[in-house]
Amino acid sequence: MTQPDSSGGNTYDLGASEYLVYRVLMERREQDNQETGRTKFFKLSCLTDRRLIEKEGVNIGFPRHWYKYGEVVEEHSINPAVIFAPSANHQEGQAYYPANQVSEADFSLEEDLKNAIFRTANSVVQEHGTKNRKQLEQLQYREYAHDEFIRTYSDLRWHLSAESQAHEEGLKSLDHFSSELSQTEELLNEMFRTYPEEEYEEVYHYFLTWEDTMRMLVEENAHPGRQLAFLEFFIEKLSQITLRFLYRQNIPERRLESWLEEKPKHIEELDTRLESVREGLIEERPTSEIFYELSDSYDQVILTESHQ
Repeated sequence: MTQPDSSGGNTYDLGASEYLVYRVLMERREQDNQETGRTKFFKLSCLTDRRLIEKEGVNIGFPRHWYKYGEVVEEHSINPAVIFAPSANHQEGQAYYPANQVSEADFSLEEDLKNAIFRTANSVVQEHGTKNRKQLEQLQYREYAHDEFIRTYSDLRWHLSAESQAHEEGLKSLDHFSSELSQTEELLNEMFRTYPEEEYEEVYHYFLTWEDTMRMLVEENAHPGRQLAFLEFFIEKLSQITLRFLYRQNIPERRLESWLEEKPKHIEELDTRLESVREGLIEERPTSEIFYELSDSYDQVILTESHQ
């Protein structure tokens, strides 16, 4: 690995956060010269900042927050001069590389700080740099998730992803071999049990609707890919409305204001999608089935009232 050079000036107004992402990308290039996707770049950078704080006792004010299944870099707060991000050749989205026009000499940091970031980026990339997206996301949510609810919905995501792949390959569902509750139903039960009602109060009503609608999809034996898409949508909206506000570090005020301005739009999109999916499922079900369910509900009400 190339040692840091503290000589020279700072042409691009680059600080410690920029140096961290620059070193992560340099380490990845030196490791195997393969494309580093956006998710891997985010995960490795956030893991580096965590290790820098935990092992070196250095807090550089790196901007990151929780989004869906792990922490992400708040890119708007990082000078883009250190990153070259063209369209990826071997995966969807962008590939991330260190910018060629930037060198070690462009970072005017104290030598001790620069060396601490350098060491930490090197150790994180050596340990985790060759892991794939799934491995990095599982590492993050299993070790750093803020509550059991996040771990559970993340496990459901990977379960449904495996189910969807098996379905496409003509294999039997893992849930097919369950004599009682399927794994999907067990994870839904766990999500219901662990939902942090007080912390995520703003989305609680929508969660109840989503959870009940998701069970309808399961009962209808909907394609696991459809179930996965419905889960992904809800977790994205939960992140935009709640999670990124609760679990954040060093996010500038201007970004928080932007998130707040976007929040009503995300709430409306969540409400509209839930209503649309639910109505569609009800319309797909046979009228006789709905009638019997309503009759059972009516009979139960009458039975309850007669015993009062």
